[in-house]
Amino acid sequence: MISVDVLTLYMIHSLVSALICAALAVYLFIHRRVSGARQLMALMIAVGQWALTYALEFRSTTLAAKLFWVRLEYFGGAWTGFFVLLFVLFITGHEDWATRTRLAVLAVVPSVTPLLALTNDWHHLMWRQAWLEGGGPATIMVYHRGPGFWIFIGVSYLMILAASIILVRSYLMSRHLYRKQLGVILFGIAAPWLSNAIYLFELGPFQHLDLTPVAFTFSGLAFAWGLFRYQMLDLVPMAREAVLDAMEDAVFVLDVNDRIIDLNPAAARLTDRPSETVMGKPMKRLPSLFTPIESHRNNSTVPAEIELDGQGGPRIYDLRGSPLFDRHGRPGGWLAIFQDITERKRAEREQEKLRAQLQHAQKMEAIGTLAGGVAHDLNNILSGIVTYPDLILMQLPADSPLRKPIATMQASGQKAAATVQDLLTLARRGVTVNEVVDLNAVVSAYLASPEHQALMGHHPRVRVAVRIEPNLDNIMGSAVHLSKAIMNLVANGAEAMPEGGCLVLSTENRRVDRPIRGFDEVCPGEYVILRVADEGTGISPADRVRIFDPFYTRKVMGRSGTGLGMSVVWGTVKDHQGHIDLETRLGKGTRFTLYFPMTRKPVLEPREPQPFSHMQGRGETILVVDDEPHQRDIAGEMLTALNYAVITVPSGEAAVDWVKSHRADLIIMDMIMAPGMDGTETCKSIWMHRPGQRIIIASGYSETQRVLDAQQLGAGRYIRKPYALETLGMAVRDALSEPPPAERVASGGPP
Repeated sequence: MISVDVLTLYMIHSLVSALICAALAVYLFIHRRVSGARQLMALMIAVGQWALTYALEFRSTTLAAKLFWVRLEYFGGAWTGFFVLLFVLFITGHEDWATRTRLAVLAVVPSVTPLLALTNDWHHLMWRQAWLEGGGPATIMVYHRGPGFWIFIGVSYLMILAASIILVRSYLMSRHLYRKQLGVILFGIAAPWLSNAIYLFELGPFQHLDLTPVAFTFSGLAFAWGLFRYQMLDLVPMAREAVLDAMEDAVFVLDVNDRIIDLNPAAARLTDRPSETVMGKPMKRLPSLFTPIESHRNNSTVPAEIELDGQGGPRIYDLRGSPLFDRHGRPGGWLAIFQDITERKRAEREQEKLRAQLQHAQKMEAIGTLAGGVAHDLNNILSGIVTYPDLILMQLPADSPLRKPIATMQASGQKAAATVQDLLTLARRGVTVNEVVDLNAVVSAYLASPEHQALMGHHPRVRVAVRIEPNLDNIMGSAVHLSKAIMNLVANGAEAMPEGGCLVLSTENRRVDRPIRGFDEVCPGEYVILRVADEGTGISPADRVRIFDPFYTRKVMGRSGTGLGMSVVWGTVKDHQGHIDLETRLGKGTRFTLYFPMTRKPVLEPREPQPFSHMQGRGETILVVDDEPHQRDIAGEMLTALNYAVITVPSGEAAVDWVKSHRADLIIMDMIMAPGMDGTETCKSIWMHRPGQRIIIASGYSETQRVLDAQQLGAGRYIRKPYALETLGMAVRDALSEPPPAERVASGGPP
């Protein structure tokens, strides 16, 4: 027999348990936004209802009253297993498993069980018979269980077992702090179900007396202790799942013996093994990871940057580590974090490459500015050497012994002028012609040129193979400069093969859909490609970065060239808005690939050379504006020889003053004049006084934008110094045959 005092004590414990569950439910409602709080709140409500109705069952003395409260007990007790499993799923990060379909299946038994209890008198599935033992306040109820009850118990125990397995697994894989929290949860779950098992199987000293509500008192206290002592809902394993496991960085936790006691999914991927196979194993079994950890731990000055093999190639990681201590301040292990910085390093290398390209461009610009200034002065100096022989040869008889030395003098001057033209190309001020060009024709013309034949004569063991695309698109540019670039590339390739070999020139059309990042970045677009490849010695990395620098050469200066050849190639490509790529291997050869933007425009028919009579004037007045006296003299004598009336002035201001009171059929305007007005400003002032005045532009230092500005305002063609008699004569003749600028505007043509 059970005494009245024992029953009273059990009833009080059940009521206390109900109150604790209610308080916890209120606290959890306040913190309901925390993951898992809603599920634990539902569990506490179910347990509290069960404990309260069980206490009221104790308080009842008749069979009918006790059966009434028993039926109500199932409304809370039937759901405890369900909410325990749901709570554990959420705090361990497995909430994705709890789909609506699965929850609906799990909720079938908890939903049906209270209904079976309410209607038991009709089917007796929950209990076949119930009776009272004892008497008065010490009365207890005894059951003869039905099959529905055992089904309910079996399903509930299976849910608790599943929750326990999940918790134990999380316990084994968690760190020290999390293990304490999980231990609290395990105790809170295991205690009431252990007491329930004792009651069901009549193992305790008080048979027929369910101790489960009493055990739930301890469960409530355990959960409260976890909440307030360990801040369970703030730091429990769900935080690890939501934060640590979601980290892209690989995190390893080692104990004092360097065993892996925890790792996140990113770390497991780094080891290329399942986490279960490395958990608890010595980190030394992963030498590629342990060695840098050991180095970083023993010497913090060692750069914490390592390279590891990964999917898709090597990956670069930034290693950070820190010691771990227990609550007593004693060493407890080591935390190592591997952050993948491959993309950052790739971006840094790309930035460094862009920085180097910018520095190279700035250096080329600075050298080009210097070269351009020198070229301008040299052009003025060479004008007499190149131009006067034309005038002298016109006056000498065909059998004069002076013709040969004068022609030699002129040829030497023209070679010097060609070098000056290289300087202008280097200065990105050399390409003054922008016409439709057939690159195949340029290649063929160069291969048939005396310059190429002479080069092959110096390299008889070099074979040249030509592979051109028959239907090659056209490009815009200067055939002369393109031919010079081809000549320099071929010469460079031939000299790289002292023992002989094959040099391949090829052309093709190519559409670039994505940027090509090689030596030079090639933007998307449609291109005509020129490729020159040799089988020579290749270019070393040190030479590769300076290959296009002016005057940089591995050859003997003055013997193989001026050191401007590759710089001319670079300047020509850039003047054509193109790109250049360089591929080389020491001992294997070098390949230069030049990309030129294509055009749909057709190539114009070449102009036939004109006889001297077609260049002669009819007494028209020509005004020559130039700040260099000998340039005025040269132009004046050449134009006089061509039957023009010539007036020369030394400045833009003087030209404006002259046109105020005189008329000229044509003005030849120098672009660069200092001090005072330059060519563009002088043109504007002249047109203010003489609208429609014909003007052509001449300069030995062509600033392309200034020329374009003047031409857009109404100036005619551009001629380059030093003057050639035929070039100057035809330019003047063409300008005089065209309508004045004002008439061109009126007729709808370009201004």
